[in-house]
Amino acid sequence: MNRIEYRAALESRLAAVPSAERAKQLDYYDEMICDRMEDGMTEEEAVAMLGDIDETAREIMSQYALPSPVSPAGADRPPAPDKDNRGGSHLWLWITLAILGSPIWISLLAALITVIAALVIVIWSLVISAFAIFVSAAAVGVVGIVFGIGSLFTASASYALFVIGAALAAAAIALFAVPLVKLIFKGAVYLTKSIGLLIAKPFRK
Repeated sequence: MNRIEYRAALESRLAAVPSAERAKQLDYYDEMICDRMEDGMTEEEAVAMLGDIDETAREIMSQYALPSPVSPAGADRPPAPDKDNRGGSHLWLWITLAILGSPIWISLLAALITVIAALVIVIWSLVISAFAIFVSAAAVGVVGIVFGIGSLFTASASYALFVIGAALAAAAIALFAVPLVKLIFKGAVYLTKSIGLLIAKPFRK
């Protein structure tokens, strides 16, 4: 019996199984045959290694609590293949690849974390710089006005007016910096949240 014949025979025995589940089971055994052929077996040998098709069909039907359409298998017939072995082998393959590739993916992960951290630091550095400009300008404005008024009594009028003018200019800069600081702060919060969501996206699947 070749692979196509085996699939057709198994499909006829699983007529009572829901179509989606039936297709999944057929694909599984078809893939098992292909895997063994890749290992060097002929198509007939790979099919024969699956054991008695009636036994296989009965085992599948029992998973869905359906009555078996085939007669009981003889005691001398080999059991159906263990599905857990295939999944387990794949698991160990991925573990082995992860261990062998750890020098590469750990380095890439460290580089990615460094880039993300640097980006976040740059974003919030802009916020701190803008806030520092606002505080400095406001402080110069307040102190300058007080000092300029005091200079009217202790120094020349021209000097006092110069100090007061410079202080008013600094105060104006501080006032104009308020909406700029708010805008930069909102932008930093938005970008930080976007980076966080981008990092968390693969873990939500």
